[in-house]
Amino acid sequence: MAKEIEELSNLNKDSIKNLRMQREEYLSQDKEEKEELIKNLAKQVIPNQIILIIKNIREVAPNLKIFTLESRNQSSLAPFRGGSYLTITVKIENGYYTRNFFLYSTSKDANKGVYEIGVFDNPEDKMSHYIFDEMKIGDIFISSHPINHFGYNMVRDENNVLLIADNNGILPAISMAKAIDDGIDTYDLTIFYLAHKYDEILLERELNDLTTNEHINVNYILSAEQKPGYLNGFIDTNYLRSFMSRPSSIFIAAEEKQLKYFNNVLEELKLPRKYIRYMPVLPEYQSAQDLKFVMTVVINNEKFTADCYSNKTIVTSLEEAGIYIPSSCHDGTCGLCKTELLKGEVKIIKDHRTKAQKEYNIIHPCITYPMSDITIIIR
Repeated sequence: MAKEIEELSNLNKDSIKNLRMQREEYLSQDKEEKEELIKNLAKQVIPNQIILIIKNIREVAPNLKIFTLESRNQSSLAPFRGGSYLTITVKIENGYYTRNFFLYSTSKDANKGVYEIGVFDNPEDKMSHYIFDEMKIGDIFISSHPINHFGYNMVRDENNVLLIADNNGILPAISMAKAIDDGIDTYDLTIFYLAHKYDEILLERELNDLTTNEHINVNYILSAEQKPGYLNGFIDTNYLRSFMSRPSSIFIAAEEKQLKYFNNVLEELKLPRKYIRYMPVLPEYQSAQDLKFVMTVVINNEKFTADCYSNKTIVTSLEEAGIYIPSSCHDGTCGLCKTELLKGEVKIIKDHRTKAQKEYNIIHPCITYPMSDITIIIR
């Protein structure tokens, strides 16, 4: 593992900007103490990488485990906002795989040197399935610092937040609620938990415990079952509007097929786009045929060839071939995996590229599927 860590030591990019430091504390220090304070903050908040050891594994459902992770060499870890995730890299067989896992814990735990993430078992995703089934206490993760593209922002968002979540998005929802309960964030949060049946609801006791805080409310909505104390049916425009007596922001943490439905609901509300937040999701795509192609990869003027498939993203095919590519968001927004397409036809889902990137044939392999033999350059 030491060799694997060394190989990846220069591949993670710093992405935390505009850190608001404790000005009063800083100004009260003398010169040497100021320098030491800045050094410690830099190490804590913007590390090149974080080495995390699995301290505990708790199974909360047949398909969900909570992994407690602690730092190998730090007494505390980087703080974060509710709704953040870690980009985890694991070596499986001869390849490095990278995925995002939402944090279940809060910054109070980070101050004690602990992160908690939730891992869903997904047999169709090699990395998630491997972590769920194979990794054990004492094993090591190579991780990014916490990344937040979803959580509450007091400058951007209204003080009344409506969060719609299904099982896929309940972890960031709980993390955001915990941040309120810990006094880290101050806003009103109403969670609408969508499930087909009662037995599918995850972490209900934890959610109900959080509702003792007057700023947190949870509504369970069952679409395929009637149960006393639980709402039945679907969320529509009128139902959401009943919770919007004051300016509101709406967060959606659900699988992709739910997003299409809620896009129509939100259009009827005529809410400005800046008050709507979506949880990052890996785009779903199925080509008419599962076709196999040849992928030529150029790295530092060396050429490698590997198989790629019309029903797999280029990132997935690179991972399976043992070719590491830095990646983070896996929904096309961060641009960390951007790559030049020299030859071939591709299908891009949820295209977030800039005009210049399109002009120079830059693609984001995490949301791109091959439609022919392709040649790409990883710089």
